[in-house]
Amino acid sequence: MTHRRPKPRRTPAKKKAHTIAQLLQHADAANTKEEAISFMSQAYRYAPTNLQVIDTFAEYLLEYGESEQAQQMLEQSIQLAPDQNAVKYSNLAECLLQNFGSSALEDALANYRKAEEMLQLEIQATTAGTDARPLSALYTELFSLYMAWVESLLTHGFGDGDEHMPASVQPDHAVFGECERLLSLARGIPHANPESPDLLMRHATIAVLRGRPDEAAAALRGPVSRWSTDTQDIEALPSPGLQFQAARLLLQLDCYDLAIARLRFLLNYDKKDAALWYYLALAHHRAGDGPEADAASCITRCLRILGRSSEVHPLENEIADLAGVLHVPLEVATQGREEPEEEEEDLDLEDEDEDDED
Repeated sequence: MTHRRPKPRRTPAKKKAHTIAQLLQHADAANTKEEAISFMSQAYRYAPTNLQVIDTFAEYLLEYGESEQAQQMLEQSIQLAPDQNAVKYSNLAECLLQNFGSSALEDALANYRKAEEMLQLEIQATTAGTDARPLSALYTELFSLYMAWVESLLTHGFGDGDEHMPASVQPDHAVFGECERLLSLARGIPHANPESPDLLMRHATIAVLRGRPDEAAAALRGPVSRWSTDTQDIEALPSPGLQFQAARLLLQLDCYDLAIARLRFLLNYDKKDAALWYYLALAHHRAGDGPEADAASCITRCLRILGRSSEVHPLENEIADLAGVLHVPLEVATQGREEPEEEEEDLDLEDEDEDDED
C-alpha cells in the first residue's frame, strides 16, 4: 500500500501574511475608491496592528478625502510606533488641516517638523551605512515634505480661519519668509530637479503674492515652454491639476501664448471641463492679438457644457460676465440642454496657426 506524503498545513500566521500581501496588491490595482477602500478594510480586519496596513490604509483614506478616518489611523500608528515612517507625520499634518482648518496650523507644523527630523536622521544613518533605505527615496520624501509644508502655509498660514488667503496680505508677512526658507531647503536637496513643477509653482505663486510678477514670469516661462504638447507624452507631464494651475498663473502674468497653449493641451484630458473653456476664452480675449471669434467660440462651448449640468458652477458669475463682454447670449446654455450630447463635438475652436500663439 502506497502512503502519500501529507501536504504541509499552512500556519495561520503565514496564511494571514499571504492574504494581507494580496489585499494590498488588489488595493493598489483597484480602479475605484470603493474597491481600494474595501480591500484595505479587509486587510485591516486581518491585521489591525500591522503598521504597513495602517499607514497604507491612511494614505488611501487621505487620498480619497476621508481625512477624519485617516487621522484616526495615523494616530493609532503613531501610538504603536512613534519613531517609524516619517511620512505618517506629514500625512497627519494634512489631515489636521483638512479636518480643522487654520485652527490646527500649529499642530500641523509640529508634525511637519517631526517628519523632517526623522527623515534627516534616516539620511544621516544611510550615509553612515547603518540604514538600508536608498538615499534617493529619502531625498524624494524630504522634497515632497517641503512642498506639502509650503502649500499648507500658503493655504492656512494667514490667520483668516478658513482655507482662503485674505484679500490683502503684506509682502513681508512672516509666512512668505518661512515658505522661501523651505523652498531653499528643497532646492538644496542633492539631485533635486530645479525645474520641478511643484517647486516652480510655489516659487512663482509666492513671487506674485509678494508683488514680484516679473520674477514669477521668469520662473515659469522657460520650464513651461518645455512641457510637451504631444499627447503621446502625457504620462511624463505634471498632473493635469498642476498644469491647470500653471496656465491660470501664466494668464494672470499676461503670458497669454503659453497659457493658451497649455489650456488647449489640457482639453485632451477632458473636453467637457467648463473651467478650461472659460479660461481659454478669457486668455484669447485678453491676448487681443487674434480674432475675437476664438474667445466667443470658447465661451459658447463653456455655456453649452453648463447647460447640461444641474449643478451650480463655481465660476458661473465670471462666465456670465465674460459672455456678456463677448456678446454671447446666455440662452446658449439652454440650447445646450436641449441638444443631443453628441452634437457638442460639432462646436470646436477655429483652426489656428501656431504663429498666433507665439
